[in-house]
Order: sequence, then C-alpha cells, then structure tokens
Amino acid sequence: MRMPASGCIALRTCITECAYSSISCAVAGSACTPASLSSLSVQAGKSAPHHMSEFYRYCIDDNL
Repeated sequence: MRMPASGCIALRTCITECAYSSISCAVAGSACTPASLSSLSVQAGKSAPHHMSEFYRYCIDDNL
C-alpha cells in the first residue's frame, strides 16, 4: 500500500476519494488505534522533527 503523492492525508481516517490516505492504516495497520503523529513517525522509521508531509508516497514495503 502506498500513500498518495499529494492531496489530503489524515492520521486516522481514510479520505473518501483516497483509499490509502490514513497514516495510521499505512503504518499500524488500523485506523482505529490511538494515533499520534510522533509515535507513527517513529514506528515508520522517520526521525524528528515529524511532519505529516513525510508520509506522502510512504509505502509500508519500503521499510521491510
């Protein structure tokens, strides 16, 4: 699953037009879990400072 290259992304919920727009879904596998940008960024292997824009084009397979 790859996050969009631009447009709307969210921490927990998927945007209707973008099936893979939830950072929580991409990193943790669930949009229902408690989500904080800093914890998801660390889990994804990103370093501080944390920004939502670092998840554009993020793909879970990139970190395997």
